[in-house]
Amino acid sequence: MEHFLTESQNARIVEVLSCDPQVPVSERIRIRQDTRMPLAPKEVRIGMLAMNILPADLLQMNRQYGHQPSVPYVPGHEGVAVVLETGSEITDLHEGDRVLPIGVFGVWADELVVQRRSLIAVPSNSDVLQQAMLAANPATAWVLLKHQANIQPGQWVVQNAANSAVGQCTRQLAAHLNINLINVVRRPEAVASDESGHWLVDDGNDPDSLKAEVQKITRGETVVLGLDAIGGVASQACRQLESTRSIGDLRSSQRRSQQHLSARPGFSKHPSTWILAGQLVQRSRKQTKGKNHLSSLN
Repeated sequence: MEHFLTESQNARIVEVLSCDPQVPVSERIRIRQDTRMPLAPKEVRIGMLAMNILPADLLQMNRQYGHQPSVPYVPGHEGVAVVLETGSEITDLHEGDRVLPIGVFGVWADELVVQRRSLIAVPSNSDVLQQAMLAANPATAWVLLKHQANIQPGQWVVQNAANSAVGQCTRQLAAHLNINLINVVRRPEAVASDESGHWLVDDGNDPDSLKAEVQKITRGETVVLGLDAIGGVASQACRQLESTRSIGDLRSSQRRSQQHLSARPGFSKHPSTWILAGQLVQRSRKQTKGKNHLSSLN
């Protein structure tokens, strides 16, 4: 996919003017022209090809997120881009290379100028929309399974919100790593009928019932890691497993529910850890050659 702007055209940005939910969205957000800035030696100008709409983006716009940027601001946490221009000291990236901006806020724009260290090169012949979703959920799932506990093949992990975007990535990676995964969802229709594995339907309100069902599946073996993506009573249910020594560690990722963690950090020797993760990525299925996703906002 090619970026459609020419050097004579000004880039556009999406700008949030207010986060007051009482104000209509049409009056809080606008698209405006932006001025191209010259590059420093270690900077790269990138053209955005696809930008995701994450719950974090929407929550920020309604003043419901943990971190609130000052208005006006350009939203957007995740996307994929193409290199348009490089600074004089950049030798390992070239015009036309495809890159992921990592840790860059404000990607709802035609163009960005970022530091070289904030870019990861990716293949230019892969699906743009899939690449745009790589930074948050797949990376989070990898960190949860590989860097939070020393999980060996055949050991047990339990996760709630198993049908979420990060939950789906966790399921795929767990299967690849031969980790036994118990997937907890709240509704029967959320169970992936075309997928094998261990599934429990539980509303999170009865910790004893969840504990019994988990122990039945594991036949009493230890669950070495619990992944909580909801908070509130769901966290308490996971903690109930921990308090009986059937679970080794609990990790809580940022959740959509806005519920506080019911179990206090430090409740046991395994304190909860919040891991920043965009979830349930919404992406456009329409991909038009020669245009990026800002075109559809006009």
